[in-house]
Amino acid sequence: QTRDPERIRSEFEAKAAADGWYLKLYREHNAYHPLAVFHSWYAISRAAKRLSEVIWVGASRESAARLGHRAATTLADALELTGGGGDITYLRGPGTTGS
Repeated sequence: QTRDPERIRSEFEAKAAADGWYLKLYREHNAYHPLAVFHSWYAISRAAKRLSEVIWVGASRESAARLGHRAATTLADALELTGGGGDITYLRGPGTTGS
């Protein structure tokens, strides 16, 4: 519905924090807290404002597009998408464990 952090905070955060299903997953099934995704988005949004483009390596193209970003299969593909110009910053995350 929106990518605006202020609108997300005002319209969706309280509802997510009180959602019984997500709280159950968090409390009993080792899931992230319902607000974790909101705070991740706020951090990503702040960082993306300083960048001309964000390319997620290994991300779903649909998910990246919803965030207003792009996706690449490999780091080499991402570097090709940049056209090789300008400054390139990358961050290697820990990924998931699959368990």
